[in-house]
Parts: sequence; C-alpha cells; structure tokens
Amino acid sequence: MTVIPAPSHLPNALASIVGLTGGRRLLLAAFAGAIGTLAMPPVDCPPAMLIALPLLFLLARAARGFWHAFWAGVFWGTGHFITGLYWIVFAYLVPPADFALMGPPTVFGLAVLLALFVGVGCGLFRLLLGRLPAMLAATWRQVLVFAICFVIFEWLRGHVMTGFPWNQVGHAWSLSTAMSQSVAVFGIYGLSLLSLLVFTLPVAGRRGTAAALVLLAVMAGGGALRLAQDRGGEQPGVQLRVVQPNIAQSEKWLNALANAHFGKTLGLSSLPAETPPTIVIWPETAIAFPLERSPSAREAMTRVVPKDGYLLTGTMRMIEKPNGKRDIFNSLQALDQNGKVVTDYDKFHLVPLGEYIPLRNWLPLEDTVGRGSFESGPGPRTLRLQGMPPVTVLICYEIIFPGAVVDAKDRPQWILNITNDAWFGVSSGPYQHLANARIRAIEEGLPLVRSANTGISAVIDAYGRTLSRLDLEKTGVIDTGLPLALPPTLYARFGDWMFLLLLLAVTGLCLRRRQ
Repeated sequence: MTVIPAPSHLPNALASIVGLTGGRRLLLAAFAGAIGTLAMPPVDCPPAMLIALPLLFLLARAARGFWHAFWAGVFWGTGHFITGLYWIVFAYLVPPADFALMGPPTVFGLAVLLALFVGVGCGLFRLLLGRLPAMLAATWRQVLVFAICFVIFEWLRGHVMTGFPWNQVGHAWSLSTAMSQSVAVFGIYGLSLLSLLVFTLPVAGRRGTAAALVLLAVMAGGGALRLAQDRGGEQPGVQLRVVQPNIAQSEKWLNALANAHFGKTLGLSSLPAETPPTIVIWPETAIAFPLERSPSAREAMTRVVPKDGYLLTGTMRMIEKPNGKRDIFNSLQALDQNGKVVTDYDKFHLVPLGEYIPLRNWLPLEDTVGRGSFESGPGPRTLRLQGMPPVTVLICYEIIFPGAVVDAKDRPQWILNITNDAWFGVSSGPYQHLANARIRAIEEGLPLVRSANTGISAVIDAYGRTLSRLDLEKTGVIDTGLPLALPPTLYARFGDWMFLLLLLAVTGLCLRRRQ
C-alpha cells in the first residue's frame, strides 16, 4: 500500500515529527495519547486534544497500511488510558492490600484492551484511504473519515462485553455547560463525533480551521440558546438532605468501627435545617448489613426519617435460598418513619472482577475480594412512593452507561446516583465519575442527585449545571430543593439512533461529490 505524505501546508518540523519511524513513532503516539488525557477531568484542558488528535490523525494517515496505523492507534490509546485510568490502582492499595501487586498490571491490561478499539479504528481509516484514494484526496474528507472511524469504535468500546464508556472525547468539554448541551440531542457519542471534527479539522489548513471554528460557534451558541430558555423552579414540597459521611475505605468495613460509622451518619442526618427535609439520602453501602435482619438499626434510623418522608440508603440486601445459599445484592432501600422497608432497588450493571467474576460458574476462581459476588438486579426501573417524585436509582458504576439509565416506559422526574468512590482516594477517578453523571442528566433532561461516601456529592439540574456540591474528603450534608425535570429530550426519546443519524449526515458530507 502506498505511503501518503503529510499535507503540504504543515510546518516542516511537524511533518518530520509525523514522519518518524520505528519505536520513536510509537512513542510519539503514546505521548500524544497521554497529552489527550489533559482534556479530561479534573484538568479539563480541551486544547490538549488539539495536539493529541491531529497527531494521531497524521500518524495514521502516514502509515504504510492497516497494521502500521493499527499499532499507532494502540500506542496512542495505551498512553491515553493508562494516564486516564491510573486511579484504579488505588483500589488495590486499600488495606490490607492483599492484591496490591495486581494493581499496575490490571491498569496496563485494561488500557491495552481499550486501546485496541482505537487501533482498529485507525487501521480502518488507513484502509479506506488506500481503497478510495480519489474520493478521499482532500484532507478535510480524510478528517471526516478519521472522525467517523474513531467514534464508531468509541461506541463499540462502550458496548462490547458490557462495555466501558469512560473518558469519551466528548468529556473534553466537562467544564463548559454550553458545549455539553448537544448531548440532549445526540448523546455523548454524538458530542464525541462533533468534538473530533473541531479538534482535527485544523489539520486541513485555513479552510479546515475556519470550518472547525464555525462548528465550535454553532455548538456553543446552540448550547447557550438552550440554557437561556431555562426558567428555573423546583419540585413543590420536596426538600432533600444529601449526606456525605466521609468514611475512609480502609476503615469502612472494620467491625470495631461499625457503630461509630453508623452513629456518624445518623448524626449528620439529624443536623438542624432551615427547611426540614422530606427525603434523606445516604450513599452506597452506607449500611454494611441487611436492614431486614437488624430491627435495632431500623429503629435508630427512624429518628432521622422525615415525617411522611423517607430515608434512602445504600445497603446490602440478602435473600436466603432453599438450598441454604444466599443471594446478595448491592441495593438501595427506602425506609419510612415506621422503620419499614417500603421498596428497594438492586444494582444490575455490576463491575467485572470488582462485584462479580465473569463466568464464575465455569471457572475455578475464588469470589471477589473476600466478600463474594453480588447478584444482578433486573435493570433500570422507576421507584414510586407516596409523596416523593418518581425516581430512577443508579448505583455507582451504572451512571456511566448512556441510554441505559431510565425506564423509558415509566419516565421518572429525577435520577438518584449513590456511590462509594472512597476506593479511589484523592485522584482523577471521582471527578471523571461525576462528569459522567452530569452528562446523563443533560441527555435525559432530568435533575440528578448524587450521594457519595467521600465525595463528590452534588445536586445537578436537568441542564447539567451543578447547583450544590460537597468536594472530596469533606464531611457534611447538602440541603436543597429538587430541580424540575424537562420534557423528554430527543436523546431520551430515541437514544443512540440520534447519534446514528448524525453519523450518517457526516458520512454523507464526506461522500458528497464536488459540483
């Protein structure tokens, strides 16, 4: 396959860098991927993608064939995902840290696995350039093909083998509420496609740069216009208290401290408030034992359950089976003022290796981290309780999956996300997790309330704006009303079909013949 030279308008220095060969070329790709991580939370520097993505485009474009481009993409993705997911190591370092040595290999292995999607996307891009040289002679058309190939495999990364949709290109705009509004139409993958064009089109010269600026202005202007339509408002008669107990993961499961943790959470829940809460919310596994088996705990909790309201808490739910075995669920349960568990929700999207072992019934492996595997719940559903707006509950990891957070046949009025990010300490992980939650709020047009053990707890409106927040390793509560829901967004109605429509539109533009 022929080698495609760098565009003639590129500076000689950049052209020579892209023309590197062998190991230096792959190291450049990995370095470019690492630079791209700077666009993600908590650094939030979108211009980093103006370096990372054009370099990847040029390396893939100049490749000698599919495999040459594939390896450039793999090294770019490995650099990007190692630096973006380093925080996973922290979970292995929590005392007693029996599996500490597994941390770095796990992060490296996951990064390489995710990088394969980038690699195949780059390889496909180079393959198409070789098969359609006349049609794709113009650099701007090549950029469009590159963006299409990249985002298709980003979508596949979020779906294959349960998927891991983390740090998509669209998250580069996490600090800009206006730039994020397009997810209400096209979802996060649509925002990624538009962002790929904005960041990579300048490679096509002055016209490409002008096109990128126009697209950027349209996205920002459209987002600002949507935000200007907001009239505010809150759900009548609803007052929330979000509790962040800030219990270190190294101490959370110590039996000797269980009563102290329980007392601390109760104490925060009973703090004076200007407006008495109607709903009190505790984070994931705030109760480290089955509530049904502890009448004394339920009796103590009734002291902080609002009158005619509810305490919503993360807990472990246990079901005894006839064969003597137990099914354990990572759950949320709602407690009324009489100490009765009136409803529950079981997490359905479990963390592989963290909450269950894939194929554990066929593999000779021990259960996860000494506490056994959780069972999976039935899926997204809306909880309806008298006096409380209908809510969809998502526990921790579940919030990262676009289009899979709400029961479309029974639309709620808000999203509740409870989590325990204490596993990951003070790292980029909790910030990236919060960014995912914020995008889900915009996609669905629903306010989102987040209770996190050690932070970041937050109340986010249906436009993705953070109204209240408790940062990492802070102890306290958020007392607030509940923002109003919006009518279903286009993405809420049609899901990733809207992304497919945008993808087809960009493909059509790329294939359009000059008149």
